[in-house]
Parts: sequence; C-alpha cells; structure tokens
Amino acid sequence: MYEKQITYTDFNGNQQTETHYFHISRAEAIQVQLKKAGGFGEYLQQIINDNDGRAIMEAFSDILAMAWGEKSADGKRFVKDPERFREFQQSAAYDEYFAELVTSADEAAKFVTEALPNNLQELVGKQQETLTRTPAKRPYAVVNVQDDALEAREAELQRQWRELQEQRKNQPLG
Repeated sequence: MYEKQITYTDFNGNQQTETHYFHISRAEAIQVQLKKAGGFGEYLQQIINDNDGRAIMEAFSDILAMAWGEKSADGKRFVKDPERFREFQQSAAYDEYFAELVTSADEAAKFVTEALPNNLQELVGKQQETLTRTPAKRPYAVVNVQDDALEAREAELQRQWRELQEQRKNQPLG
C-alpha cells in the first residue's frame, strides 16, 4: 500500500494536506498484468519509451481509479468505493497528484512500485502456469471457470469506470 501526503490549495484558496492511500490487490494486479501482452510493466515502459503523453495519462488515470481507496480504521480492509473515488477525483488533491504523477518520473515509479504487490512477477508466473497447464493436470472446465470469473470482474470494473467517466462529464464546472 502506498500512503501519500498530498498538499494542495483548495477551492477556497486554503492550503491543505491530506493523506491518501493507494493499493492494488494481488488479484487486481494479476488481472491487469495478464491483460497486456508482455505484462503491464512492459506496456508502461513502452508508452514511456514512445513518449506517448496521451497513453501515459490514460494509464495513470486507470491506475489511480483502480488503486485509490480508504483503509479501514482497524486496518483489515481497503475499501474501494466508486462514489468516494469520484469525490476524490473532483478534488484539488486529485488534480495536484495527477499532475505530479504525469510530470515526475520519480513519483510515478514510486507510486507504481509501492501500490502494486511486491511479488507481482511471482504471482503472475503462477497464474500463467495455472492457465496453461495441460488438460490432464488441470481440467479445461476449471480453467474456463477461472477465465469467466476474471472476464466478469473485468467487465464490471470497466462498467464502473465508464459510469465514473460519464458522471464526471455531467458534473457542472464550479
């Protein structure tokens, strides 16, 4: 989990400092890693190497939406609520941090490193091995059930993301 102190000027002109938390679970990380050919890290490196500003901003926008949440008081849960994320997204804190992420390679690297699980490569390797085992070792139906569950979760996350984007478009400026 990445704990980030964000200092910004609010809409009343007052300087504020808030603590925000970013965490991508192992399950989420595996899904993201398997979505991109060569893995998500390679995808990020490629868009950075290509100096594709639009793709970089879209990638960090997606990562922020996936990672931002609130740690429960007892530390047992990390709550990711689309409505609460939308509130964060409408804040000057989000604006400040997003600008920092896309303009500071050091902060971007720190964010990605600390928000993702430490053992991501190991987890992805295990997941790929599970999905590619021969039918004699792992029945095809079980692999299909896993794939269907991942696809359903991905579809749900995409639907939630589209809702957030649509809500953001419909918000009056003010």
